[in-house]
Amino acid sequence: MSKEEGSTENKLELQSLQLMGLFLGVFGIVMLIAIIFPKNLEGKIANLISGLALLICAVVAFIKGRSKKGEKK
Repeated sequence: MSKEEGSTENKLELQSLQLMGLFLGVFGIVMLIAIIFPKNLEGKIANLISGLALLICAVVAFIKGRSKKGEKK
């Protein structure tokens, strides 16, 4: 594999990390908005925990894709 092919694959991997982070972030925000719909406390807590977990995963994926993009020449 040449350096050019490896560079292209690396860019695609980093772009996919950013896209995955964006998708998870949007879904996490939707889950946080969904806190207002359940009538019982358990449903609200479940939505809060899952929304925060998705947002944390989204931020990690997005930052990982962004930081490695800056390192590569």
